[in-house]
Amino acid sequence: MWLYDLIYLLAAVVSAPVLAYLLVRRPRIRDGVWERLGRGLPRRDGPRRCVWIHGVSVGEVLGARPLVAELRRRFPELDLAVSTTTGTGFAMAQRHYGEHTLLRYPIDVGFAVRRALDAIRPAVVVLVEGEIWPNFLAHCRRRSIPVVLVNGRMTERSFRGYRRLRWLLRPGLDAIRLWCAQSGEYAERYRALGIPAARVLETGSLKYDALLQPEDVEQDGARYRSVFGVGEAPVLVAGSTHEGEERAVLEAYAGLCRRVPALRLVIVPRHLERVVQVQRYCQQARFVPVCKTAIDRGEVEPARLGSPETVFVVDTIGELARLYAMATVVFVGGSLVRHGGQNVLEPAGLGKPVVVGPHTYNFRAAVALLREADAIVQIGGAEELEGALGELLENEERARAVGDRARAAVEARRGAARRTVDAIARFLPPAVVTAVGEREVTRSRP
Repeated sequence: MWLYDLIYLLAAVVSAPVLAYLLVRRPRIRDGVWERLGRGLPRRDGPRRCVWIHGVSVGEVLGARPLVAELRRRFPELDLAVSTTTGTGFAMAQRHYGEHTLLRYPIDVGFAVRRALDAIRPAVVVLVEGEIWPNFLAHCRRRSIPVVLVNGRMTERSFRGYRRLRWLLRPGLDAIRLWCAQSGEYAERYRALGIPAARVLETGSLKYDALLQPEDVEQDGARYRSVFGVGEAPVLVAGSTHEGEERAVLEAYAGLCRRVPALRLVIVPRHLERVVQVQRYCQQARFVPVCKTAIDRGEVEPARLGSPETVFVVDTIGELARLYAMATVVFVGGSLVRHGGQNVLEPAGLGKPVVVGPHTYNFRAAVALLREADAIVQIGGAEELEGALGELLENEERARAVGDRARAAVEARRGAARRTVDAIARFLPPAVVTAVGEREVTRSRP
């Protein structure tokens, strides 16, 4: 641990001018910095045992939702603490886990780590996906606090980096008592790092358990159709679009309107700062853009909502997963351009027929799963978009079959939260596990 602290100290000295500049010029970096240094931390009091769950940022925080729900269901006697590194991740944790202890993950220096562990007093630490800080892990090991890595993933690039620094990271890696991998590929990389096979489990991905199901959003679909004034008309939802894709979608939509005159289009750009640009593209394509916030404020006439020239642009955050419920067919963005794609599982889990472009490397496993089940339509480029969407819109039987297969493929992958909590339970204090067993026996009695 003294070696890690020395390395961090030297790095801080060398980068001090840059750090000072960033702290002054970028307020978001200052946000929570004292807490990360161990000052002003929330403190847990009382005898209840605690599981500390850490997710780096928004994706990991949201991905932990089914895990937190399963822990609460199975072990209500436990306290839960949730930490994150980024400001956006902390805001999301406040939104979803406000009833639990929330904190910023400590900077990986000895005094900050010690203060955080003293404040939270965890019985078990759970790391979501794979942020590994050696000093934190070394201190957990010294205090005999078991650490479990869950929903683990390790790309080929990360694997090469860890292998080069294995001599330095070895004490930290050894402190992780159990590695719960999303897939066999990731599990094999953990073993190749020298992790004993007995400490590596393939538990599946929590993202499948986090997905909404059709029954969860049935009312949302009807509500959004009412808000947009589309009634029972077929709707194309273009979700998480990036620069270079809206024009392709609008061009395809213009052709589709001649084939399916009642069709309506909803565009959800990935980044809110591009909304004005997307509106401009709509106007250039001779459509009238209408933003959702304008509808919410009552600024749009009903006649405009019902016009076939109207294209809806969603300029709000956090609605896309439920917006998919109103879709007849879905295009998932980030895939016609070299971004690597966006989340195809959200609409697939709702039984929606999904079309994507050729660039889906960020979601390679998810797309491969759906392609193997013949549950997604992947095209080679923008010139094929109208044809692929038109086939699904004009052939309801095929669209329904693709959507049904997509939902079935997703459903078959659920259950990672249960398997992961089973793994964590190995390290919970016996009194907690015994209490759960006694409660289950009592419930089963006539």
